[in-house]
Amino acid sequence: MEYKEQVKRLVLDEQKFVRLTLKGQSRDAGASWRQVIVRPVLIKNERYLQFSYFSQKQDITKNYRGLQASQKLDEILALPLNTVVVQSTMEDLLICPLRRTTT
Repeated sequence: MEYKEQVKRLVLDEQKFVRLTLKGQSRDAGASWRQVIVRPVLIKNERYLQFSYFSQKQDITKNYRGLQASQKLDEILALPLNTVVVQSTMEDLLICPLRRTTT
């Protein structure tokens, strides 16, 4: 199973998911975010995923649920960040995707 699918499965598990952290831009990356944190929140008794995006100068937080949360999750998993940590009530998963190098 590709790591992105595994991460997404863990994040969308409403019973066990605690927190997802993606951080550390690769050197050749043009991404503006140096870290993204996702965590579950309850708003008016409904479960949302809260996405917090961090750059050098700002912190932007947005809440999403359902299909929109899943789409935003796909977007952040496509960012060129080189450390992924998923925390759940059952396990912590640390992933450092391999960097591709050219010679």
